[in-house]
Amino acid sequence: MTAPIDPIETALLVVRHLDAMDILHTIGGSIASSFAGEPRSTVDIDNRLEWHNHGPCGHTIEHRPWSLVVVVEFPSEEQTLRL
Repeated sequence: MTAPIDPIETALLVVRHLDAMDILHTIGGSIASSFAGEPRSTVDIDNRLEWHNHGPCGHTIEHRPWSLVVVVEFPSEEQTLRL
């Protein structure tokens, strides 16, 4: 059995490494919205990315194109929403 992974600690670790390499980044999606009190997730990351890059998506439109750097997957929606 593997130890549970803390998604916030994982995100912070990734941020520290990106900062150390002077790579501009944004943490978004469920992790960012969890800090704001609104957990979100998706079951189709490719579709979601396509929507952000080509759909009528408000405040994210001016920062196109978006690309995935890190994706954290969980085996169930229940585990995802525990962020």
